[in-house]
Amino acid sequence: MEKDLIFFGEVGLTSTSANYLANVAKEMYRVSEQNLNSMIFYTTTVKLLGSKDESLLKEGWKNVLCVESTMKDIASLKSLISWLREAIRAKERLIKEAQDGDYDYYNIHIPDRPEREEYITTDDYIATLNIKQRNRYYYLEAVCATIGQYIHPGGVFAEQREQLLKVISEPHTVTGQGRDTLLYTRTPSINEQTVEDTFLQLQNTYREYQAELNSIKHDIEDAVNKDTATKNIEYNEAMKLYQYKMSQVEAELTMKRKEAVTAASSLKIIIPDSLKNIYEIVQSVGKKK
Repeated sequence: MEKDLIFFGEVGLTSTSANYLANVAKEMYRVSEQNLNSMIFYTTTVKLLGSKDESLLKEGWKNVLCVESTMKDIASLKSLISWLREAIRAKERLIKEAQDGDYDYYNIHIPDRPEREEYITTDDYIATLNIKQRNRYYYLEAVCATIGQYIHPGGVFAEQREQLLKVISEPHTVTGQGRDTLLYTRTPSINEQTVEDTFLQLQNTYREYQAELNSIKHDIEDAVNKDTATKNIEYNEAMKLYQYKMSQVEAELTMKRKEAVTAASSLKIIIPDSLKNIYEIVQSVGKKK
């Protein structure tokens, strides 16, 4: 704090000496204050009724010429104490400021902390494909999803293929009893082999498209993994460099704090010209103790 530097100079007192002299000065004005506080302007005597002998209980002041000078002496002592005490507090503030100073306080540049670059996603990779490639990818997804929807277990084609086999093996079914008996006959509307050949062809077609789609997806996954690995390596290397630089910065901060604390602790408390007379008196009294 700039305002606190007014108390200090190359030659002066340490905080310990200043505190000692402030205590001496306090003891000096305490005696003078006690004297002034006992001020009384009348004398009190006492005697036994009918007796001629009179005893003095308290004698009043006969002279007040020294009152003003005594008060001024007290004021001077208190002024010196105020200066010394405030100087001590100022020094403590400067030391604390030096201890707590951060990087900005000491004008130390902090390196920028690295940020990990965002990884590319599947959508990012697809966005790099040209029109033909991207359209092919979308088509493969659509055709595989569509064919798979029908030929996979639970799909309509797969289910009807199973039903056709049952119809061939059990063409007739009966419901009801007696006169209410109903006979249902189910006849294949298409050749079994045709259905089987079509089913196998759809499976082959599905596998071909799925293989091509898987190849593209493998390329995408490979590109995403490589991008992730590359960016992780770059980030880790950047963090190592950042941590090394930060260790240097922290060491510099520690050193500057130590130097500033030492400088603040070494500051000497000066005595203003107006307080030098009373300071010398207090100093001489202090040497006698």
